[in-house]
Amino acid sequence: MVKTRRRLRRLRRRTRRRVQKGGQSGSIVYYTCFFGPDGGVGDAIPTPPSATAPCFYFSNNAATLKSAAEKGWKTVNVPVQVKATNRNNAVDSKELKACPHRFKELQGFTYSCYFDSKMQINESAINSLLPRLTGDVVMLVTRHINIKNSVWNEYAIAMQQPRYSQDSEKYKAYIERRKQEGLSNSSPDPHYQTGFILRKSGTLVDRIGEEWYRDIMDTGAECQISFFFIKEKYKKHIAPVEVGEILRK
Repeated sequence: MVKTRRRLRRLRRRTRRRVQKGGQSGSIVYYTCFFGPDGGVGDAIPTPPSATAPCFYFSNNAATLKSAAEKGWKTVNVPVQVKATNRNNAVDSKELKACPHRFKELQGFTYSCYFDSKMQINESAINSLLPRLTGDVVMLVTRHINIKNSVWNEYAIAMQQPRYSQDSEKYKAYIERRKQEGLSNSSPDPHYQTGFILRKSGTLVDRIGEEWYRDIMDTGAECQISFFFIKEKYKKHIAPVEVGEILRK
């Protein structure tokens, strides 16, 4: 009886620690973010996708967090200074996008669902995607609706935006370096649009995120250029979903 009580106490302690870190086995967490000044690129607040699963809105903008809380989000103030340029504010958001495992609010869940703050996603649709995260697949990412085949196609469109074009030479150097490492700048595989990422938690998906984030920090805010090579290297672990599958009707 004494041993049984001790085991129960240990189990309760482990459960409390797991809940404090974020979630429980079999659960999902939704999150989005915005970094920047009022009215900056991406300063939007979608409806929380779930009334039962935790939905976190991360930001360094007090007004955005206030509005998000009023709309039903669990808000997290990120102590990062608002920058003077769209480029630098966009870069500040990439750690959350690539490495949710670094944030205590997002730890302890079986699945995490990142989506761009300008999107309205459908919870039932997301739940229907979870069985696809099986076997080797640990990430589901939306297929790009316009760009195909080559990282240079991504580059050409991205460089039309000032927040990306200021790093144009860095992107060129990065693409050439990845080619020299044996990766290809063209591929028949899906070209991804990383505004939606559904992950199954684990050391593999964490490693993919860490490598992606390192490449983002070596280049700039246009993270789909670096993801082109990440998906080539880890192609058996990443699978596409169509944008129409996830959006709220």
